[in-house]
Amino acid sequence: NFQAFYDLLLNNGIIDNKCNWIFGNGQLVIVGDMVDRGEYVNECLYLLYKLDFQAFNKGGRVHYLLGNHDIMLLSGDHRYVHQKYKYISASFNTSVLDLYSDKTLLGHWMRSKNTLLKLNDLLFVHAGISPELIKNNYTIPEINTSVSNYLKSNQADDRTSFILKSKGPFWYRGLVS
Repeated sequence: NFQAFYDLLLNNGIIDNKCNWIFGNGQLVIVGDMVDRGEYVNECLYLLYKLDFQAFNKGGRVHYLLGNHDIMLLSGDHRYVHQKYKYISASFNTSVLDLYSDKTLLGHWMRSKNTLLKLNDLLFVHAGISPELIKNNYTIPEINTSVSNYLKSNQADDRTSFILKSKGPFWYRGLVS
């Protein structure tokens, strides 16, 4: 819902009415899943892409973390993709995966994003941190690198397989009651 996203950013002093960053050196954190959410996915992603660079140039930051639907989209699971994007890919005689490949602007940009982010004393993650994840002693850089490597190769080692499953940071919901 581009309009709701625009209104949220505008009403919280992140952007002006022309979609330009006005948050100065502030930091905006999006914890994933801006995809598979309707027919304005690309519009929302392009806005975030633009704000990412504008914020950086003004001393701020946009942190887009990957969520489970981002991982699904970037690795070929398109069951939740809006019909509009399936139609567009068919019109170009390509696949939805190709629309978001590392050779496209949005696909390349999304693949550069992290899974976990620590800002000061706060840890940002899409879903949650399971006790099993903690027991594995994976560091934030190890998790981020594992996911990045997976998105480049579409092959998962043991660590990445764990991270991508139900006890990993994309799917774990055990802290929610």
